[in-house]
Amino acid sequence: RSGPPAGSLPLPPSPTEVDNLFEKEKKDYIFCLNQSLSLFRPRHVLLVEDDAVPRPDIFPVLRDLLRRRSAKRQVRESLYLKLYHPERLQGYLNPEPMRLAEWVGLGLVGGSALALAARRVVGKPTRSKTSFLLLVVYCMGLAEMLGRTYLLELRRCSPQLYALAPVTECCTPAMVYPAPAARLVVRYLQHVHCRPGLAKDTVLYQALSLYGQHGYSVEPNLVSHVGFYSTLRGLG
Repeated sequence: RSGPPAGSLPLPPSPTEVDNLFEKEKKDYIFCLNQSLSLFRPRHVLLVEDDAVPRPDIFPVLRDLLRRRSAKRQVRESLYLKLYHPERLQGYLNPEPMRLAEWVGLGLVGGSALALAARRVVGKPTRSKTSFLLLVVYCMGLAEMLGRTYLLELRRCSPQLYALAPVTECCTPAMVYPAPAARLVVRYLQHVHCRPGLAKDTVLYQALSLYGQHGYSVEPNLVSHVGFYSTLRGLG
């Protein structure tokens, strides 16, 4: 049987083949976790997939996060830390309460700063609530226009400025597991069969509620995702 024309994308695999690929990805993930735990006996496991490129500051930031925040409950009791979240999902208008609160807070701070600046220029305070509200909305609109992804880049000035946000379901190009959590994840993955609609990242997200633990995402990203074509889901 002849293959696809030269230069064209490969034909989509059959449903059975896709099912095997999802399960194979999970088994490869288990193998890497097991090897890391058995060969090195680490306190934490950093697992970076082959379509992710670490940024130069990844180790200083991780060292700061794990040392400076190791005594904090949110890190100590987390199941994992994600080091990447797709840029297209980092905007303020995504349905995540923390993002909306951050957006409104930024608008309030920016609106207050503009109101104080106007007071210095004009010489009298802006007492109108409507004027202040317009300044807040203006700052929120400006932040959305600039893009939250680009505003997060300002945090790269120092490892201490990186933030932890509640994790979402999507994507596992780079993860950090505390060693006990990694062993728990291995046992859990061994009893789950991955398939279309139940990929590895979905299973890992479900594990949070199953074990009553939390996961966090580091912002801004500590790796770049370079994969364009996915054998699991088609075009990236």
